[in-house]
Amino acid sequence: MGAAVANPAAWTDVSGLQSISALGRTDRAAALQAAARQFESFFVSQMLSGMRAANGVFADDNPLNTGEMQFRQELLDRQLAVSLTAGRGIGLGDLLARQLQRQFGVSPATGATTGVAASDEAQLAARRIEKAPAAPKTGLPVVLGNAMRLLEPVARRAQRRIAEGLFGGKESFVSALLPDARRAARALGVDHRVLIAQSALETGWGQSILADHAGRSSNNLFNIKAGSYWQGPSVGVTALEYVHGLPQPQRARFRAYGSYAESFADYVELLRSQPRYAAALANAPDATRFVRSLARAGYATDPDYAHKVLELMDDAAIAEAD
Repeated sequence: MGAAVANPAAWTDVSGLQSISALGRTDRAAALQAAARQFESFFVSQMLSGMRAANGVFADDNPLNTGEMQFRQELLDRQLAVSLTAGRGIGLGDLLARQLQRQFGVSPATGATTGVAASDEAQLAARRIEKAPAAPKTGLPVVLGNAMRLLEPVARRAQRRIAEGLFGGKESFVSALLPDARRAARALGVDHRVLIAQSALETGWGQSILADHAGRSSNNLFNIKAGSYWQGPSVGVTALEYVHGLPQPQRARFRAYGSYAESFADYVELLRSQPRYAAALANAPDATRFVRSLARAGYATDPDYAHKVLELMDDAAIAEAD
């Protein structure tokens, strides 16, 4: 008999996570299914958080929009994510469960549920997962990270469609940043397309620029955090950080600027003032080596950060940014 799982869909429930670990010692298929459902719940939670942030502008000047209210809304969003993914869920958990069971060489769990009919893009993600080569059995976090990377093209396409509505297309986003990107690039001795690609990745083509609780934009194009030595304004948000290859939500404060130009100028100052970026600056004339050196220096926690930036540089909107 398998160990009982406290609440396999509640990724916020520590006891549930511990129960999955215990379940894995007796019924690996059921444990993988439960882990996949937790990922689905987390994914929905991030979508709700993004929708909440997009509507934040309507809360401007609202006397009820206090820090306590924001905290309660965040708790509500987490509970909604758990509720929405209960039972049949949205189908993503079943897709991921099949990948996990395949990569670990485990037969599907007895009585495993089948999700609702998937959308065209979800079906595309499913085909990617089914065709992907089996990953080494190096632990659940690594496998989950691999599965998330397989699903990223779906998220990126959706993000681009939203950005087209806000900026009139990717070309409009690039055009808005081009003058400031050129000035910053000359100061660093790097191709300006690198900086535009970084900002496109960090902000989802401008769709996800960090904002405060009232919806005021931080104009932070590079998601630079506000450390203890930062004396300027900042915004507090829950962001995804990669820990051992697995994305996890963490509360952090990020710098806020009065304009995009200030964001570019601070990015230049950051790279020049931090010794760990010396190798990146030395490789500035070579865009590929610059980006890879930046990633190795720990600029971002995403293990695929350099690859993603270089991939965006090949996008027509950026490649033709002259």
